[in-house]
This record gives sequence, C-alpha cells and structure tokens, in this order.
Amino acid sequence: MWNVIEKGSKKSSLAERYKISCHIILSLMREHFHRENIHETPCDQVTYLLRDRGFNIFLKKEVHQITNSVKARGVVYTLQQLSDQQKRKGVITISTGSFAYTLCHFGKKFKTLVTVVMPLSTADETINMCRDLGATVLNYASDMVEAHNIALRIAREKGLVYIDGNDHPNMIIGQATLGIEILKTLPNVDAVILPTTIDGCGLTAGIAMAIKGCNPDVMIIEVQSAETDPLIKTIRRNSMFNNELAIPVTNYAWHKDDRGIMQNLFDTIVYVKHTFVQVAVNFLRQKENVTDFNTAIGLAAIISGELDELMGKRVVIPVFGKMDSYSELTTNNLSFFSCPGPSYLNRQLYISKQMVDKEESQDMYLAHI
Repeated sequence: MWNVIEKGSKKSSLAERYKISCHIILSLMREHFHRENIHETPCDQVTYLLRDRGFNIFLKKEVHQITNSVKARGVVYTLQQLSDQQKRKGVITISTGSFAYTLCHFGKKFKTLVTVVMPLSTADETINMCRDLGATVLNYASDMVEAHNIALRIAREKGLVYIDGNDHPNMIIGQATLGIEILKTLPNVDAVILPTTIDGCGLTAGIAMAIKGCNPDVMIIEVQSAETDPLIKTIRRNSMFNNELAIPVTNYAWHKDDRGIMQNLFDTIVYVKHTFVQVAVNFLRQKENVTDFNTAIGLAAIISGELDELMGKRVVIPVFGKMDSYSELTTNNLSFFSCPGPSYLNRQLYISKQMVDKEESQDMYLAHI
C-alpha cells in the first residue's frame, strides 16, 4: 500500500478527506475542467521509431500543454479545488524549477498567491521567471530538505496550503485525466507504458487507475530507471516522521475501487539500466525529434528486449514534458540549452551526448534497433 501525505496548517474534517478513485477522475473529465486551461494533447503514431522491428508506438505529447508539462493538469485541478479564502491566503510549495513555473503560471491566472521555496543553487533564470509571474520566491535553503522544512513552517504560521507537486491527492487526480484522454484518442490501444524515476510514483499510478477503471484489458506497464531521482526519495524519507514539525501526518490508502478493494494497477514493472536510457534519449531525438527523458525511460524497456511481447500491438508512451529534478539545479559550471521554463531534459540530452561520444558500446545497441 502506498500513501499520500497531507500537510499544512489546518486539517480538514473527516467528511472532507481526499479520495482518489476512477469515479472521481471520470467525473472530472465529464465536467470539462480543462476547457480553457488544459489542452487535449495529440497522440501521434511515430514515423520511424522501431517500426522495422514490428512495434506500433504512439506518443501522447504533454509538451503541448501551456506550460509544456503534464503537471499542468494537476495544478489546474488543485487550484480549482481551493476555497476563496485559501486562494486569498495563498499556496506554498518547493521546487527545483519546472513545477514552480507551472504553479506560478496558473496561480496568476486563478488569482491565487503563490510562494515557492527553492534551494540556493536554483538558476537565476528560474527565480526571475517565477517572480515575473507574481510569485514570492524564497531561495535561501541549503538543499531541498531544508526547503521542505521552511515551506512547512511558513504554511503552518501563515495558514497557507502546502501543495506537494508529486504526492498531493488533487495533483494525482488532475494528472490522471491523461489516461482518460489516451482511451478517448486511441480506444483500441493494447498497452500503455508509464515511465518514471520515482519508486511509488503517484503520476503513473493515477494514470493507471484511470485506464484500468475504464478498460481493464489494456496492459499497463510501469518502467522505472534503475537510478531513481533522489529528490522525491529524500523528501518522502523526511516526511515519514509522524510528527514532522509538529504537523500530524494523515495517510490515504488511495488506490482502491468503490468497494474498498485494492486494485492491481500495473500488469508488470520493468527496471531499465541507465545505458539503455541514454541510447533511447538519442534515438528519440534522432528518429522522432522528441526530447523527453521520461519518454526515453519507457522506450528503453523496449530497446532492452524486455517487452518483445508488444510487437504488433498498439502501444502508447506519454511525453510528460518538464518535470522537477535535482538536475535543474546549478551544481556545476556546464552550460546547457536554454528554453522557456527550466527543463531536466536539456541537461540529460547534454549528458547523453557526451556519454554516447565516449561509450562505443552504445553503438552496438543502436545497430540492432
């Protein structure tokens, strides 16, 4: 069982506790919550990607959202659920950049005050973008753990709503609408590959719940990179103390059906080595002009030979877009590509190019693709 942690200065009553279910996700889609804020993104069949090996792959491109990220879905829904009083007081979060950019963009649109706590190593460009959107940016934390503690203290003292970009229930619900859109666009889909760098990922689990709830015959495969991003792991470890900063922790066992029975969200989970991910990053860029590190994780599972049973089937891999990562922080002097809204991907592309140039063994994999 995986839990979601509620944080903030004021606990809701039992009747107002968060619930995460396929029914809520479907209701959200029927209410057209996205109309003016969330785009129905394309799900394009690839032109060259592994077609010669018998794979029929479609890419669901969340980079076409306003802020170039699937996180927009979660942020819009989360902000829409706030009361007028909560909007006036404001929300607070921690971020390395990408999530902050999305939250600040929609915070301005929904007239909600946003405070972001960032570590000292955050790029000046990131800080300025958020401030230009009207947010209060506090970038004096030594690292993300300290940023997390500072944000919780401020939430408690000022009565702000703490929004966890990965584990807040409403973030998970909003992001899960991606799964409904996949089925709407490609009703005869056979399998969906959901990539992640997080063990116990709310994003992938929410999408899986939405798809399985509508069509349990669709095969759902979660693909995790062998080297997980330490960002979420560190914050979660720090959050497991029952009285963190004197704020009680409330656990939500959220992946249950309407009868309270646990759902089997994933048909299988595949772990891929970093070498295959780097090969996939370059292959996506060269063959499809797609630059997304998480998508590369999903493709790496196919390249590695772990998913040969998907040959001849219709397979969807999401392009999640910009996501928070430690790699966004300016921890070295390397110069990376610039783009609107900071991107973990750009750094990975730079690193992958260097690795491919130096590691001749990767050419062997490309030769067999």
